[in-house]
Amino acid sequence: MDKAYEVPIRSQFLPHELIVILNEGQDIRETNFWETRMAKNGHFFVSIQSDAIRLLLPETMVECIGEMKTGSHVILSYNDSDYELLFEDQTNHPFLLRSPILGIDSKPLWQRREGLEFSAWTSGCVKVLEMEARVREVEYLPCLHGW
Repeated sequence: MDKAYEVPIRSQFLPHELIVILNEGQDIRETNFWETRMAKNGHFFVSIQSDAIRLLLPETMVECIGEMKTGSHVILSYNDSDYELLFEDQTNHPFLLRSPILGIDSKPLWQRREGLEFSAWTSGCVKVLEMEARVREVEYLPCLHGW
């Protein structure tokens, strides 16, 4: 069953803008994200749905997909104010994306912390990357150590 929801984004960049996402299970069927000021200003957005972490990439970040693909899995670390996505590649300098907590539509409150799904999406709802995801709550960010 499809689930549609509106995600209010309240930040210094988007005080009143809404992101609308239409889901098909863990996939994104349709969204207005790429028409928002958030995307046009080069900011990414994370949406959580059905045990899946979905990264919506603005056009300015499409070139980062190659760096993301070097990871064997992604670790979503979060606290009350920020979150980050670390693409674990077994090096001392893994690819990392960090954002204020307002750039995610819900806090990841799963009991299960491993074996989750991650996907990255570009304009037109094109899924460009899939890998395993892991989630952890941390006291401080950045949290650059592996799982």
